[in-house]
Amino acid sequence: MLACYRPPGNETLLSWKASRVTGTAFLLLAALLGLPGNGFVVWSLAGWRPARGRPLAATLVLHLALADGAVLLLTPLFATFLAGQAWPLGQAGCKAVYYVCALSMYASVLLTSLLSLQRCLAVTRPFLAPRLRSPALARRLLLAVWLAALLLAAPAAVYRHLWGDRVCQLCHPSPAHAAAHLSLETLTAFVLPFGLVLGCYGLTLARLRGARWGAGRRRTRVGRLVSAIVLAFGLLWAPYHVVNILQVVAALAPPEGALARLGGAGQAARAGTTALAFFSSSVNPVLYVFTAGDLLPRAGPCSGPGRYIFCSTSSLGVMFIALLTIILLSVALVVGLPGNSFVVWSILVKMQKRSVTALLVLNLALADLAVLLTAPFFLHNVAQRTWVFGLAGCRLFHYVCGVSMYASVLLITTMSLDRSLAVALPFVSQKVRTKAVAWWVLAGIWVMSLLLATPVVVYRTVTLAPNNWSLVCFLKYPSERLNAFHLLFEALTGFLLPFLVVVASYSDIGRRLQARRFRRSRRTGRLVALIILTFAAFWLPYHVVNLAEAGRLLAGGEAGPLRNRLLLARYVFIALAFLSSSVNPVLYACAGGGLLRSAGVGFVAKLLEATGSEASSTRRGGTLAQTVRGAPATPENGTTESLTVSNPLQ
Repeated sequence: MLACYRPPGNETLLSWKASRVTGTAFLLLAALLGLPGNGFVVWSLAGWRPARGRPLAATLVLHLALADGAVLLLTPLFATFLAGQAWPLGQAGCKAVYYVCALSMYASVLLTSLLSLQRCLAVTRPFLAPRLRSPALARRLLLAVWLAALLLAAPAAVYRHLWGDRVCQLCHPSPAHAAAHLSLETLTAFVLPFGLVLGCYGLTLARLRGARWGAGRRRTRVGRLVSAIVLAFGLLWAPYHVVNILQVVAALAPPEGALARLGGAGQAARAGTTALAFFSSSVNPVLYVFTAGDLLPRAGPCSGPGRYIFCSTSSLGVMFIALLTIILLSVALVVGLPGNSFVVWSILVKMQKRSVTALLVLNLALADLAVLLTAPFFLHNVAQRTWVFGLAGCRLFHYVCGVSMYASVLLITTMSLDRSLAVALPFVSQKVRTKAVAWWVLAGIWVMSLLLATPVVVYRTVTLAPNNWSLVCFLKYPSERLNAFHLLFEALTGFLLPFLVVVASYSDIGRRLQARRFRRSRRTGRLVALIILTFAAFWLPYHVVNLAEAGRLLAGGEAGPLRNRLLLARYVFIALAFLSSSVNPVLYACAGGGLLRSAGVGFVAKLLEATGSEASSTRRGGTLAQTVRGAPATPENGTTESLTVSNPLQ
């Protein structure tokens, strides 16, 4: 077996669970957003043949989308690797797949640098613009980019090996090799290109400020696009190269020193930072849509016969938003409807004794089912670009969505408080967590959700759109201040306050359990943590847009480009929030692990039975007595049965 340099600690890509989980989430989200987005860009640009020749920038964007799309096609493989903790394709596959990733990375970085240089020359040397349209120049530049990427990516294949038949990661024969390889990668893939990008866009913005362009609005759009590209490039790639630098420092440091341990930490964090870099491949289409969407050509699927129904919109970016919204809603419906139905069936049919967590999960699945049943109506609305279900349907479907949002966040908050109480006051928790209390809490959650969502019914209306042929279902307020108040109220009660409670609860749990060791039933703990994290990830963008719109209204901003972009973003993020209702069954399958293989269709019931049941708590006199050392047995033989979990952190 090949001898590899290993930093102190013997850490691998799979050592840190947090890195694996965040890496898997970033990979799946990147694939979900990036594959349709880059496919749309390729579709739009590949068939565009203007009479004066395709601009160099359009050709570079086309190849950038091809490079990003190629690496995003591999995301399911990497997500499987991180989730299953075993590489599925052997040594040859290990080298080949990572070589393709490195090739895409270098091609993307070089193409982004060329785009920056081209834009800089177009502004500072406008007389060169005709030459930049030369097809021969474009072919030569692209050939140079791909040849350079092929050569620069070679070390990724040379130094990539399979460790122990399960981990595909870097294997350097010595610390010197590790330092040289990682330093070269950071220098050629980040420091030099990022310096060029910053320099080019600095010159571009300086020239635009000093010049008086007739189209001031166009200058503003270019500035926004410049800022977005630079920020995305820097933020998404910086963590990956910080890990590179940490490993270089560790390789050059004395083996016994404290700095040498940085190499192990960097190796363990590499999964998450690499997945974040993958995410950069999905943001370019979004940047073009939200910062300069009308600069995209009117081509591809909107040219010629057989055009899509929403191709008549004034901007091709709007079409992209509609396509992305339809994709997200369709995925949510296809995955979430059968998944949540299966969870409800499992708890109601397969579980004879239900714990408190099982009851909360049951109600969470019911809330998700309710909102997913409205998805076909919103799909029809987006595809046909008109609302045909009347005022009653407009108010009813949006009210169901509002109730589901509040119910979900309140149920998740209750899960967190329940676990915090079990750790802080275990004996009080045993007495409080009864069937009667559980049902009263659930009733209170649903009543509160019904009340909090009432503004949706009051202010929703249907009216004729400005195009005079389509109907829209939208929120209409008597004043802009009331609009801003509702947006702030929704963000505060539907996200900020509940998640402050969640964070406080889990902080208290972590502080109290530092000196304790709970070994049993850890699956449910992973499940609840994953539910909370995914709910936050899917709902945060929606509430950020709400806060931005509220800020615009309070600042007295008039309807304009910013409002339109926030409206477009809201469509996508509402669809993303729908997707949150479909992921919980997938999380149950992931948290179940081997139970899926051993228990078959009953794995959800087996998973949730680990939280503790009335039967087990009655039979064993309270499971906390066996979990916390020194706690006396407290049998509860009576009509009021304890629903105490077998492990308060689980």
